[in-house]
Amino acid sequence: MAGNVVVVGGRVADNYSTGEPPGVVRAFDVHTGKLAWAWDPGNPALTGVPPEGQTYTRGTPNVWSAMSYDAKLNLIYLPTGNATPDFFGGERTALDDKYSSSIVAVDATTGRALALPDHTPRSVGL
Repeated sequence: MAGNVVVVGGRVADNYSTGEPPGVVRAFDVHTGKLAWAWDPGNPALTGVPPEGQTYTRGTPNVWSAMSYDAKLNLIYLPTGNATPDFFGGERTALDDKYSSSIVAVDATTGRALALPDHTPRSVGL
């Protein structure tokens, strides 16, 4: 719970190497159940449902652990894993590297990520 939204990550499936499900984090309005926002690490400009015929970015960093909420700052902190594949980072995008193995702060109202340091540049299998 973060104010008036419930924030959830996706599922984590092991033993895949590429093209895993997206690491999208979604928030739902607690009163209506409707999607309030979505944060896609592969396309952070998209904050809702992708346009028809498009999908969220596959293989992006997932949130594998518990998230935390700071009510005073209205921020949700997302601890991310790394993008796929786990043990070879040579084909990762700049956004994969930016959000892999990091703590990403997102605005609890909009789902927009704030600027963040690259905690583990070119993280591979940490």
